[in-house]
Amino acid sequence: MAASSSSTPSRWMYDVFLSFRGEDTRKNFVDHLYDALAARNIRTFKDDRSLEKGNSISPELFKAIEGSRFAIVIFSRNYAESSWCLDELVKIIECKKLKGLTVIPVFHHANPSLLRHPTGFFPMAPGHHDEKKLSTWRQALTEAVNTAGWDVKKVANGHKSGVIHQIVMHVFSKLDHPVSNIKEDLVGIDSRVDEVKFSLELGTGDVRFIGIWGMGGIGKTTVASALFDNIRHQFESAIFIHEIRERSKKFGLENLQEIMISKILSQRDVKVDSIPHGTQLISSTVCRKKALVILDDVDNTVQVNALAGNCDWFGQGSRIIITTRDKKILANPNIAKIHQGGLLGVTESVELFNLNAFKKIHPPKEFNELADLIVEYAGGLPLALKVLGTFLYDRNIEMWKSVVDRLRDIPEYDIIEKLRVSFDHGLKPVEQEIFLDIACFFKGEQVDYAKQVLDSFRFYAAIGIQVLVEKSLIVISQGKLQMHDLIQEMGWCIVRQVHPRQPEKYNRLWDPQEVCDVLTQNKGTQAVEGLQLDLQEPTELDSNSDALQRMDRLRLLKFRNVYLSKGVEYLPNQLHWLHWHEYPSKSLPATFKAANLVGLELHSSHLEQFGLKERYSLFLCFFSIVVNLRFICQKEQRGKKLKSIDLTLSQELIGTPDFNDIPDLQRLVLEHCTRLEQVHQSIAFHKNLVLLNLKKCINLRSLPDKIQLVSLEKLILSNCTRLDKFPDIQGDMKSLSELYLDGTAIKKLPLSIKCLKNLVLLLKTLQLPGNLGNLGCLEELHADNTAVIQLPASIGLLKKLKILSCIGCKNSIRLGYDVHEPQSSSIVYTGTDIPEHFGNEKVGQSISMELPPQWYNDDFLGFAICAVAESLWDFTCRPSSRTTTNCIRLEVKLVSNHDRVHFHHLVACMKVGYNEKVELNHVLLAYLKSRDVCWPSLDGFQPNNCRLIKFYMHDGSDSARTLPLIVSKGGVRLIYKEDVILEEENAESSPQQLMEVPSPIHEDVPEPATLLPCPPRVQPIDSDTTATTYPGDHPARHHRPGRAGTVHNHHLHNTVPSHLHRPKSIAPYLDSSLTRHRRTLHRNACKGKKRRWKMTSHPQFPRPLLSNTVPRH
Repeated sequence: MAASSSSTPSRWMYDVFLSFRGEDTRKNFVDHLYDALAARNIRTFKDDRSLEKGNSISPELFKAIEGSRFAIVIFSRNYAESSWCLDELVKIIECKKLKGLTVIPVFHHANPSLLRHPTGFFPMAPGHHDEKKLSTWRQALTEAVNTAGWDVKKVANGHKSGVIHQIVMHVFSKLDHPVSNIKEDLVGIDSRVDEVKFSLELGTGDVRFIGIWGMGGIGKTTVASALFDNIRHQFESAIFIHEIRERSKKFGLENLQEIMISKILSQRDVKVDSIPHGTQLISSTVCRKKALVILDDVDNTVQVNALAGNCDWFGQGSRIIITTRDKKILANPNIAKIHQGGLLGVTESVELFNLNAFKKIHPPKEFNELADLIVEYAGGLPLALKVLGTFLYDRNIEMWKSVVDRLRDIPEYDIIEKLRVSFDHGLKPVEQEIFLDIACFFKGEQVDYAKQVLDSFRFYAAIGIQVLVEKSLIVISQGKLQMHDLIQEMGWCIVRQVHPRQPEKYNRLWDPQEVCDVLTQNKGTQAVEGLQLDLQEPTELDSNSDALQRMDRLRLLKFRNVYLSKGVEYLPNQLHWLHWHEYPSKSLPATFKAANLVGLELHSSHLEQFGLKERYSLFLCFFSIVVNLRFICQKEQRGKKLKSIDLTLSQELIGTPDFNDIPDLQRLVLEHCTRLEQVHQSIAFHKNLVLLNLKKCINLRSLPDKIQLVSLEKLILSNCTRLDKFPDIQGDMKSLSELYLDGTAIKKLPLSIKCLKNLVLLLKTLQLPGNLGNLGCLEELHADNTAVIQLPASIGLLKKLKILSCIGCKNSIRLGYDVHEPQSSSIVYTGTDIPEHFGNEKVGQSISMELPPQWYNDDFLGFAICAVAESLWDFTCRPSSRTTTNCIRLEVKLVSNHDRVHFHHLVACMKVGYNEKVELNHVLLAYLKSRDVCWPSLDGFQPNNCRLIKFYMHDGSDSARTLPLIVSKGGVRLIYKEDVILEEENAESSPQQLMEVPSPIHEDVPEPATLLPCPPRVQPIDSDTTATTYPGDHPARHHRPGRAGTVHNHHLHNTVPSHLHRPKSIAPYLDSSLTRHRRTLHRNACKGKKRRWKMTSHPQFPRPLLSNTVPRH
């Protein structure tokens, strides 16, 4: 039984075997066909030897036929005259039957019908060959000719190039390279190849660039190579240029351009004179081809521009893949997707290591523990797993133990050298310094903290750290600096290799054993710039008090749990950052000038005073020849460059310095300094302080009476239990966004809190001020475990408030307003009648009402207004615009006893179509909630001081004019919560009827809700007379309408556009008959350009405006 042609490709030596008569076709058709197959990366066997007649076919040729998937037999005029060709053909047919070889006949100037009858075709006399051989040839020839193939004369109008293209594409389409055929030792590669392949979108015709980015040794090239083998057959040209970084330095970019052009053209001896010449040749040769190009290990953009400059260089469907360690190179608009190389998981790591160390997945049991240690050491890095596995292959267990022990002290050279490429190439000196500092001191530290420290050395950390991320040397995870353990070891090797085994000469010391040796033996030198000793338990070192004296260039000192047996008498004056947990002395050394000190971190120290006072030094000056002596007294300012001071848990601290002497200070953290009773008054007006943290300073009794910290962003006074007064805020403190007052004795905030315009977090206090609403940016208010009873009503003005926390409060807390109260809203529709409960009075150009005493209280909801406007608009939409927007602008004036006027505007709009007249009489129904009109504010305004309210209506169109409108009739109502409650009690007895609702021209509240009842009536008055019904009398109770209408959501959602839903805020100013009945709206079919709303009739309302004034969908 013949084998399938789709058998595993690993058994095939060649994709195609070419069988031809050399003297007929070798130098024309066959050569062109071979080149076309090669251009498609189709492995082809072509025998170029000149053989004499009569020679027998060689065993090598038989093997080539047996190892091929396809055999292209080119029948030329003299093909059957060659016994050699016929023997080949016999072998081909045999392999077709036994091995699944696919035969493709091509008739080149040969008549297929004559070949089907070989009796008259063979020129040789039968006597020259035995009948058995002749019969075998005839059978093979007949079977081959009867197979479907190509006749050169009848395909592509006889053009050979067209025939060749069809043959190649036919073979090309039959070849496939599934990912499953990737070599078995490439562990974990399948999913990574699939991920990149998916982003290539091979089915689209665009040109697509893809990047693969990651640290050295992570498997970028491996993934690219596997992908290349997997998809190369789908392209006309496939080019993989390896090790571009190294080869471009050795041989130049011109050499790489020559290689690329040679592969595109399938020819040798291509010469490129210059890089521009090379780019021109590449773009001109590949622009018509669908090409797959992989540029491996690119390290600068010049290389990309020289080899694959732009999308228009390549033919449709081309794909370009770039692998690099530097993400910045991929910051190119041509790059459609960047894939980051990932480390292997534990299972994959074990499998890869075992395949290299034992040549099988499961190791011998006695090696399991050692293998696990090495896999852990490699940290999922494929390079390390391969190098170490290969090195340990076929070694005994004793050698394995030795290697494991050695790795604890000396990393594997081949791994480090491979990783070091990223450090040596492409990093500026300052970036190298940042990398080494992170490797030695800051791995695992918060990014922001590391930046502060590195910036104190003028390393410009923000851009430096970003470059290291792009170079795949570090990563930022959850706000912390991280790097692979082997990358860190590479950094340590770089520091140590300058002076091997001489730690006193290293420029950085971090290893605890090496640091202790240097300090106890007093071997420090000027070479040391950074020193870290982090001990788990408090440890006393037997060292001199001046152990650091010889380290004159020391810029960073990080000690934790370190005690010097003879105290601290000297600190290098070049120190930029001093971090000493459990600092043992009561003050800093008197000889320490701190002239360069930027950061001072002394957590849990025994410090009592900062010790940064000005110092006066006497200098003895000699003058040449003259014997006179002069003493000069020079003032020395200490710590002038300090930007960060953190003395957390320094429980012996009793005083702070004059902060005027530290003008650049940005962070002051004195958390849990329990003996501290006050902070120096100079802190009050510091211009650069950003953070002030006095948390748990339980003896802190006072702060400066007034503060004006213009740069302060966060102030933490939590658990300062004796602090009972908050300073008065002077001037502008716009920067303060977080204020923590939990656990203090502060009961009241000053009115000057209004100056904190950008406060977004206020944490816990006891009595909140009534003007809290002026903190417009407040997002979080925490009043946990406090005695707060009621939140001020002005809390409703906090539009950005997201979190209000009152956990653990003993009292029930009452909001000063209903958070679910209806919003201000309005409707405009054509008509002349208004609901009877609003009255029916002519009022002129305004509606006025005298307000009763104490009319404003916590139960007041707002105003309901209804008015008919005459002569609204009398014009046609201008021809210059297709639509115009016309508005009624409602102006509210609250007049206080001191004749002070407060304004509020509510706008109701309607749209007018092109060349459309507008009806004249319109009814405005409006509801203004109390908080939008008369909210108590910080400027001293109190609603109950107002005696009169006036409403004006204006034409607020988008034209230049704004004219007052004549109000023919109207009314105003005051709405209270009690009215709503009473209305709900009487609601059940109301009959339900169908009624008509006017189609609104504008309605500005979008959500449906239960309607509120009508309020008690207040008669409208003009400017000369007053007629008021006070809320306390409630005359409306005797003629109160029935049940408040409830909107049926299913009617609204199914028949009414969402922008016409009636919300609960509209009900207070609707007619009583409207509010106590359910409304039913039915949408009518839209005819022509106008939309109409069909409603059940109701005698009180006229037909609504029937035109395009209802917004279209």
